[in-house]
Amino acid sequence: MGSRRDNDGRLNMDAVRDERDVSTQYTAEWLSNVQMPPKAHSVVQDIDEPHSPRVSRSAPALSVRSRQSNAGISRSKLQLQLRQLKEKQQLDREARYLELEMQRQELELERKRRFAEIAERKELQEMEAKLAHAELLEQFEVDSDDQLSDDGNRELNMTSHDHEGNGPYDDAERRDAERRDAEQRETERRDTERRDAERQDAEQHETERRDYPSFTTNFKTNVEDVESDPNVRRTYLIQLCTGKAKEAISGSVMLPPEEGYKKAKSILHEMFGQAHIVAASHIDR
Repeated sequence: MGSRRDNDGRLNMDAVRDERDVSTQYTAEWLSNVQMPPKAHSVVQDIDEPHSPRVSRSAPALSVRSRQSNAGISRSKLQLQLRQLKEKQQLDREARYLELEMQRQELELERKRRFAEIAERKELQEMEAKLAHAELLEQFEVDSDDQLSDDGNRELNMTSHDHEGNGPYDDAERRDAERRDAEQRETERRDTERRDAERQDAEQHETERRDYPSFTTNFKTNVEDVESDPNVRRTYLIQLCTGKAKEAISGSVMLPPEEGYKKAKSILHEMFGQAHIVAASHIDR
């Protein structure tokens, strides 16, 4: 029987196999002394450790997961940008509406101021006319009293009946002439007031005509370029107009939105647009 161990004291498996005597002791000793390759050690799991399945991910799977994560981040950013854009546009619309409302209020205040000035001038003219009329009546009464006194003296001094009938007729004619003069003055005063009112209306219309280009420019920028709905455009146009302009275009609400909006713009253009442009538009028709 050969030696079962080598010079280092380790079990010689060749000798064991030759003798065909492999015991449990030798088998266990061989397992403890056997040299496993490095790759096998890195894969084999220790018996004492709890078993857990190993999950391996391939490169394509990791790439898909990464793309999905990037897509989610991009979508969140776009949602945030969309929400911010909506809020900004809402604030811009509110700012434009406030600006237009302020312009409308300024125009309304200016219109009221002009009407107040016209009413004050008219009231002053009426008071002056009443005063002139009262002074005229007072002068007429004084003249009448003087005439009656003269007539009395004349009657006392008359020595002939040839002149008895001339005095009363002269007084009646004079009173008629004064009455006609008073009526003429009253007629002239009314004509003056009418001409003043017409002149003030013409001045106001001319002012509105001068303001029309800037009004249409602001309306196009703040309403027409922002709102695409013709019904909304027509509503804003009616609200922002005042006086005769508003009365002229209010009837457009009876028409369909698109047709009514175009009709309202056409009416304002004919009322306040420059004369040569309005004439050209009629020729183009």
